[in-house]
Amino acid sequence: MNAKEANHAAEALPIASRAVWLANMTGFANQLAVSMAHFLTPLFALELGASPGVVGLIASASSIAGFVIALPAGKAIDRLGAKKAVSYATLCKTLSIVIFLVASAPFALIVPTFLIGVFGTVAILGFHSYVSGLAHGTQRTKGISDFALFSSLAELAGPVGAGSLADLVGFRAAFTCTAIFSALTLLPLWYLPAAAPARAEEKPTPLRGFRGLLLYRGVQVVLLGSRSFAMLRCFPRA
Repeated sequence: MNAKEANHAAEALPIASRAVWLANMTGFANQLAVSMAHFLTPLFALELGASPGVVGLIASASSIAGFVIALPAGKAIDRLGAKKAVSYATLCKTLSIVIFLVASAPFALIVPTFLIGVFGTVAILGFHSYVSGLAHGTQRTKGISDFALFSSLAELAGPVGAGSLADLVGFRAAFTCTAIFSALTLLPLWYLPAAAPARAEEKPTPLRGFRGLLLYRGVQVVLLGSRSFAMLRCFPRA
């Protein structure tokens, strides 16, 4: 390791040691709220008497939002900064979840679902941008893969938590709990330090292709989880 690389490592370590776990846990909580809302919405639509076609439209609204907003979200994050973009997106996402509390018709669920997809996409992209600024070189890649692991765990836990809440207290109360939980994720965002600025002289470290990515535990777990779900979908339903 030359002097420049040693200097980068020394500067990145204190920032990462203070912020990496807080960023991962905050990102986990943020994505958990999104996952819970996405799982509750189609079930709530069925309770309101929605047809299968309307349920499909509601379920696809979030994916459509992610596709539409991805490029503008990147520009907004560059302009506002990752931390500020995540904070604004989390606030707007929480307000979008509140709309479910006053919805009384299936079609009324499309707009909040679309908005949650928009602001959820901005938040997750903002977190990725933030985490990538906490370290340099291979540590940056490891940080991104670790954050992907936490996001995947949130996607797994969301349906379980949302379904349990719906069984225990009903759909509107479950949406209320989800909105409160989403609002609480704003608190740790205030304690996140500014991410380390990118170095103009830093050269990207090659990952040596797909085999290089597989060296990171986060990538391994994400691939395992995605393949497991793909295999489960192959089994016929009773």
